[in-house]
Amino acid sequence: MAPPVFSSPDVATHDTTDVLIQSSGTRCIKESYQDAYEIFGNHFEADINYLLQNSVASNTFKTYLGGLESFCNFRVNFGLNQKWPAPLQDVIFFITHLFKTGLSHSTINCYLSGISFFHKLNNLLDNTQCFVVRKMVEDVRRAKSKLNSRLPLTRELLEKIVSVVPSLCSSQFETKLFTAAFSLAFHGLFRVGELTVGSKGIADHTVLFNNVKVCDEFLPVYLATSKTDQLGTGKVLTISSQYNVKICPVIALSSYYMVRPSVEGPLFCHYDTKPLTRYQFSAVLKKSLAVLGYKGSNYKSRSFRIGMDTTLSIEGYADDYVKILVRWKSDSSYLKYIRVPV
Repeated sequence: MAPPVFSSPDVATHDTTDVLIQSSGTRCIKESYQDAYEIFGNHFEADINYLLQNSVASNTFKTYLGGLESFCNFRVNFGLNQKWPAPLQDVIFFITHLFKTGLSHSTINCYLSGISFFHKLNNLLDNTQCFVVRKMVEDVRRAKSKLNSRLPLTRELLEKIVSVVPSLCSSQFETKLFTAAFSLAFHGLFRVGELTVGSKGIADHTVLFNNVKVCDEFLPVYLATSKTDQLGTGKVLTISSQYNVKICPVIALSSYYMVRPSVEGPLFCHYDTKPLTRYQFSAVLKKSLAVLGYKGSNYKSRSFRIGMDTTLSIEGYADDYVKILVRWKSDSSYLKYIRVPV
């Protein structure tokens, strides 16, 4: 099992860094802090953990925990001592193990970010930032780039997908729902979590019905929060109409609005007012691709976002402009979405 996130998991293996933030059931790193923690720790513990857990997106936090637990299990399985801070040798072995098991560069990087997150919270030496580790991660990216099978959706493929959606849906309402969702996902470069809810109905960043207005030539969409806007600064996205009426987001959403129930909540919902889920979005996409004879494993919900990013780049739009639309601040983050369609 992974150690508590906000405390050093092994008192005996770390005697130079003062770790004061404790999870329930853990003890202080140094005996000199025991009395202070007993006085203040229980009183502030819940609030401290709440603030720290909400310092990153909920899904990101879950991924960090998964990475930390995977690292701990790896060390147990291979007979390595549970030392903290994690020795550089352990981190290097872990990267090699993940690479050999076939994990993607992004997953490996997320796992390392989780380990780094834990170390930084506890003011521990963070060996995931060492030069040799970063070079290994870069080598993994280069090696995996040749094997990455996730392909971008093109405008042509999007048109084919919406053409077979009616044959997969049980009603005209469902057809309008998925046609609008797919068109908006592509042209708005949305993350799937911004248009759907999770399996447990969690809608952290889901676009709401009241935050979208349908105009004649464009769609102003207010995104209250997002993965890159945890503080809720908010952003208005302007999605333009398209010449191809079959995939035009303005036409598709207008048609959906004519039959959508008059209820508040997430933008996309079924006739019974239940929100569209991530699973349903992905399932209909997969079925559509199967009908068209495409390999579903090559296309995921993120292929819409990858597809529009790639399309804009191929059409000659400036990198800075595309980066704004994709809503990434760093060049490396948005450039990884650009793929050569086949």
